[in-house]
Amino acid sequence: MNSTAGVLNKKLLSKFDFLCDDAINNVTNKLNTAKTIFHEEYKEKNRKTCREDIAFHLRCLRPTLESGLLNAYVEYLQWLSEVFLARNIPTKSIEDTVHLIGEYFSERMSQGGDIIQNILKTAISQAKEPTQDPTNKQSTWPEVPTFESALLNGNHKTGSAIIDQLLEKGFNLIEIEVLLIEPAMYEVGLKWQKNQISVAQEHLATATASTLMAQYFSQVKIEPFNGKKAVLACVESNEHMLGLHMISDALQMDGWDVQFLGANTPTQAFTEHIAHIKPDIVGLSISFASQLMPAREVLKELILTFPVNRPKLVIGGSAVNRFPELFKSIGADLSLANALSVKKLLTE
Repeated sequence: MNSTAGVLNKKLLSKFDFLCDDAINNVTNKLNTAKTIFHEEYKEKNRKTCREDIAFHLRCLRPTLESGLLNAYVEYLQWLSEVFLARNIPTKSIEDTVHLIGEYFSERMSQGGDIIQNILKTAISQAKEPTQDPTNKQSTWPEVPTFESALLNGNHKTGSAIIDQLLEKGFNLIEIEVLLIEPAMYEVGLKWQKNQISVAQEHLATATASTLMAQYFSQVKIEPFNGKKAVLACVESNEHMLGLHMISDALQMDGWDVQFLGANTPTQAFTEHIAHIKPDIVGLSISFASQLMPAREVLKELILTFPVNRPKLVIGGSAVNRFPELFKSIGADLSLANALSVKKLLTE
C-alpha cells in the first residue's frame, strides 16, 4: 500500500494549519448535533473529548498532506478501526468524522481543499482493505510467549530465568532486548489494541520490562569512553520509550556518554539542552505519524542552532520503521531500526 496523493505546497499547508482550530470547532458542533451513529455512540462524551479526537485526526493527517505518503494516514485509520471494533464501537463513526473533516476543508480552501477531501476519501477506502503487520516484530525465539506472560503478570523471577538461560547460550544483552523483550512488548501492545488487556496491565508489563533491562544492564561490560556524547529523547506526546532505552543501553555499552531524557520531552527544553551539551548525536523516538511534526520542529531548530559542526540527527521508533522514507523529509540524517543497528552511528 504505497500509493500517494496530491501534496500541498507550503502556502496551502500554512492555510491548513491556520484553519485547524476552526475545523475542530466546526466538526465538533456537527457531530454533537447530527443524528448519526457517531452521535449515538458518543453522546455521553463531553465536547473536550470530542475535540481531542478530531485534533488527533488532523495531526495524523498532516504528514500525508506534506509528504504525499497516503499509507501513513491509512494505517492510522486501520489502527483506530481495530481499537473501535475491539470495544464494540461502530467504525462508521470514524468514516463520519473523516467525511466532515474533508467537507470542511473543501468548503474553506478554494485551493487545496479538494485535494484534502480526495486524500481522505481514498484513505477511508484503502483502510477497509485487510491490514498487514508492516513492523515485522514477530520473533522466532520460542521464549517470547512465556516472557510476554511474565511481563503481563509482573513476574520478575520468570523473566529473569528466561534472560539467564539466553545469556548462558551466548546471546548478549542487546540481542535479548531486541529479539525477546521488544517482540514481547509488541504483543502486549496488540493485546491492548484488541481490548484483551487493560491499560494497567500494559503499564505493568512495561514497568517489569524496564526493571529487567536495568537489572541486567548493571551487570554488563561497558567499553572505555570513546569520546562521543549522545542525547536521546522521545518527542512531545510520545510516551513509548522502551525502544529508545535499548538504544541508550547499546550506545553506553559501546563507550558513549549518553544522556537519556525519556518520554514526552518538551521541544523547547530539549533544543535548549542540546545547544548547551553539544553532543555528537541527537536521537529522537517517534511512535506515531502524528509525532512527526514535533520531531520536525526539533530538527529544524537544531539545524538553525548549529550552522556548522552540527550533531548527527537520528530518528527511530515504530513510526519510522513503518515509513522509513519519511526521515529525510523531516530533516534527519539517519534512521535506526533498533538497538542492533547502533553500529551505523559510527560508520555513516
